[in-house]
Amino acid sequence: MITGSINTSLEATLRLTVRGPLGRRGRIAAVIDTGFNGQLTLPLNMITELELPWVQSDEVELGDGSLTECDFYAAVVI
Repeated sequence: MITGSINTSLEATLRLTVRGPLGRRGRIAAVIDTGFNGQLTLPLNMITELELPWVQSDEVELGDGSLTECDFYAAVVI
């Protein structure tokens, strides 16, 4: 069973551990998105700390329908 909590913005969250290719790990509270597509948004400082390798840049559609350019990095969620 997966357990989580509700943050002050009334969003459902889960605590996740993210591992980079060099074995470094970081913890993050992830907001549960009912439209989850297998990708996770991380803060830039975590990407840097875990030394995540850049994969590609691509245009993505946000929830409001607008388009923006994003960088994609590889990591493992434990």
